Amino acid sequence: TMMIVVTPYVVLDDWHIKRLCVIESQITGVILRTPMNRHALKQWLIQLLANGFPKSKVIIHTDVTLAMELSISNVHFKEGDHRATLLKQVQPHYQVSMSTHSAAMVRDAKAQQLDFVLFGHLFPTSSKPDLPPRTQLEVD
Repeated sequence: TMMIVVTPYVVLDDWHIKRLCVIESQITGVILRTPMNRHALKQWLIQLLANGFPKSKVIIHTDVTLAMELSISNVHFKEGDHRATLLKQVQPHYQVSMSTHSAAMVRDAKAQQLDFVLFGHLFPTSSKPDLPPRTQLEVD
């Protein structure tokens, strides 16, 4: 079973580092979804790793350049981002994942040989106010 957590869409700070280090043994990975620019996120990530959080559990959201700069081989993309397929073709050893919102997109991601998908959303969310949560039928 995979347990992937996603950071809140905020500027990450020391509290987030402490919290991730506390839950690290119980999770498979963390997707860093934040408005921070590359430089600020890189500095924060260096601190996270210095606190003992394993690089293997860090999943960079979209920023392939940052992932390469820090030798992080886990990258997550939003639904339909064609860079996911390109990255998987160029760096087949990378773990590349994508958010999906339909069974068709799950099938597409599988056909593109992505490593896993996040299928959602299951609860109402402010990030997708016009999109209702997935139904039980869709999840099944």
